[in-house]
Amino acid sequence: MISRASFWALCGAAFLIGGCRKQTESTQAQEEKAAAAASPEVEARVEAQLIPPGNAKPDAPLQERLQGAVHQELTMRLQMYIDRTGKMPETIYEFSNVAVDSMPPAPPGMKYAIDPADKTVKVVRKD
Repeated sequence: MISRASFWALCGAAFLIGGCRKQTESTQAQEEKAAAAASPEVEARVEAQLIPPGNAKPDAPLQERLQGAVHQELTMRLQMYIDRTGKMPETIYEFSNVAVDSMPPAPPGMKYAIDPADKTVKVVRKD
């Protein structure tokens, strides 16, 4: 039989664990909103890491300018991954879990994808 003190300790622990999970969920939602409403400074910093495609119009919206832009550092890490493993990763997630400590943020409305034709990591629109 469980004592009253043990029962209340278990209830308190369950309450704390449940409260922490809710806080994590709300923190994740706040981070997603902040990423979606990135400031021009953050966008400029992210854009500086990319090589836009040759047909990009300088006055086009950010998502159009960066569609197909190559991320230099991630492409370098992809080449190292291919050299080390001898194969292309199946997905960007397989690559990021093995070869990258933390993925840099993609511009709002965009994601990273591996282009197997030229073995680069590019920025593409989210589906």
